[in-house]
This record gives sequence, C-alpha cells and structure tokens, in this order.
Amino acid sequence: MHHKHPQMSADHVRLLKLEEKLEDGSILILKHPSERPIYDQSSKDIKKRMKNMHRICMWCKATETKETPFKACAKCQGSFYCSKECQRLDWIASHKKFCTESKKQKRLERLIGALIANDNLFGFLKIAIILRLGLHNAPRPAEPFSALVPLAVEPEDILDFARLRGDLTSRRTTIYGHEMQGMLQVGGTFPSPESPEIKQKRLDLIRELLEAHPETFTPGSLFGTVFFSMGNTNRIIEVPIVISSDLMAIAAEAQPFLQILGDCHRTIPLHCFSCIEYINTSVRRDTDNHFLLREKMTKEDAQIIQQSATNYDRFREGGFACRTIYLRIKNEYIYRPIQRDPEKEI
Repeated sequence: MHHKHPQMSADHVRLLKLEEKLEDGSILILKHPSERPIYDQSSKDIKKRMKNMHRICMWCKATETKETPFKACAKCQGSFYCSKECQRLDWIASHKKFCTESKKQKRLERLIGALIANDNLFGFLKIAIILRLGLHNAPRPAEPFSALVPLAVEPEDILDFARLRGDLTSRRTTIYGHEMQGMLQVGGTFPSPESPEIKQKRLDLIRELLEAHPETFTPGSLFGTVFFSMGNTNRIIEVPIVISSDLMAIAAEAQPFLQILGDCHRTIPLHCFSCIEYINTSVRRDTDNHFLLREKMTKEDAQIIQQSATNYDRFREGGFACRTIYLRIKNEYIYRPIQRDPEKEI
C-alpha cells in the first residue's frame, strides 16, 4: 500500500529554497592580487607571534618590553600598566566604569592576538582602515589616526545564524550560543574621535617609538591606534599599529577582488566593505581552525544576533553591535537571501 506524501506548503518550500541559497553563498571565495597564500603562516607561527606581542600602558601609552613586562588589571585582565601609579590614574579617570569580567576580556584579547598575528588578514584590515579613513587620499597627517573595529563571534554555520535571527522559522529559535561552534567576524571599521589630550599622547608615543625602534617605520608609514570592541559592553582593547607604505600603495592602486562562486567569476571593487568581507570569508572557509579564530559561542553572542533581526525599536535597543551586523548583512554576499532593512519594520 502506497502513502502519498502531503504536499509541502508554500512557506515550507520558501524556507527550503532560502536554506539552499544560504548554503550556496557559504562557498564564496574572494581573491586579491596582493594576498599572501592563505596558509602561508602555520598555526605554530601564529601562536608564536601571539606570545611575542608587546602591550601598551593604558594610561601613559608606554610600550612593553621583555625587560619591563607590564602587569594586568587584577579584575579584567585586559588592561595593562607599566606602574601602579599609571593604573591608579587610569582607574580614577575611566577604567573604574569600564572594568569587566576577566573571562570576557581574556577572550577578546586572545581573538585580537590571533587576528593581528595573521599577516594576511590583518593586512587587509589595515587596508580597510586606510580606505574608511581616506588615508590614501590625504596628505601624510601630522597626527596619528585612530579607528574603531567591532568584533563578534557568530555561528560557523550560516544556517544557524539565520535560525537565530528567525529567517528560517516562523519565530526566532531559543538555541543559545553554548550549543554552537562560533568564529570571529569583523564588523567593519569606523573613525574614532579623540580629545586633543589623547592625540597629544599619541604624538608623544610616536616620538618614543621612533627613538626606540627606528626600524619599525619606513618612509611613508603611518602610525595609529585601533580600538577593538566586542558586544554592547565596554570591552575595548587598544592596539597601536603601523601601516606600511606598501599597504598604502595597494589601497591607492585599488585593484579589484575576484569573486568566485562555483563556475561564476566576477570582479568587485576594492573598498572598505569588500576588505572586511575578504577577512570574514577567509575565516569562514578555515574550518580546521588554522587561524585560531574559532570560538564557542556564548548566550550573549546569540542574543545580539537575535536582537539584530527584530523590528526597528528592538534594533535600536540592540545598540552598536546590532548595527554592525546589519551593515555586514547589507554588504556581504553570503547574506543576500536574508537582506532586509530593519528601519522599514516599524
């Protein structure tokens, strides 16, 4: 006796097609003429570089050396100081407000360290900063630049991302992050305005670095600071960076990326968002965690993704982290099947 399968509803068919489109987008590859071989650095090389990174004092901006290691804040373990006096002054000025749990801060520091230790990925993040701040078009600035780079941990499976947002079900799933394997994703680059006092500190820091490490700066290099953040809390880590003249030249030449999706090839312009997409796509493809950028998701990670999909009032409530997710969905190819404008969902 044969049983007829019930006919699938139109909504069920729509969801199956959406799943198929999302999975198709997950095989996207971006290539650029200036990129290094994707696995040019081994995991051991990345770990070694992470151990050798030097921190800066959160108050006076002095640079850590092997001879004078800095001490971390006992609570957050994410802010470092060259002396007890600097720690005391920073605590009074601002750190008392922003000090967070050490577990979350250590997680952020570890992911930043792995990202910075990867020459290829961090190189394209620097190019994104150049393009976002217009550093390649402006005369060499006398003042150091500063940029804000929000980070997030999101599901490595694009279907889990869509389920959290409610794109593949009639309502958002209640699955939380501890049940999902996650990966680092970069939310973009943004200008980071600073007070005249902070800018002067950075100028003084440049002079000190030039005197201590003249080999670090080549003609045409730029010095600045990146503020990495994660989530909607005040977890921020400040990292001084040098942008070489080679990267400035790549940004100025603006050779396009080659986008590969199966048998389809097309070029896309080199701009801030395409550089960020290159980084995020590379991390997504690294299923063996060669880059050390895989991380278990937390409940907070999942909640931010859930909030990013709701109506406009909740979108605003979700804060800056939700806005960066929206910008990535708007600009990255893999999210095309679920693109929508939360401001229209009032």
